[in-house]
Amino acid sequence: MRSGTVHAEARPVHVGRSHIAVRTDPRDENGTLVGQTTQTQAVLTAG
Repeated sequence: MRSGTVHAEARPVHVGRSHIAVRTDPRDENGTLVGQTTQTQAVLTAG
């Protein structure tokens, strides 16, 4: 987008003991999906 406001919603799509996957959907002011990101994060434990 070149102008305007973007609102994003992030949701977990998988939550496990060692990894979490999160999907983020950014939408423009009209609610139109303008992109999509899926990220995987490692879960680290202290010790």
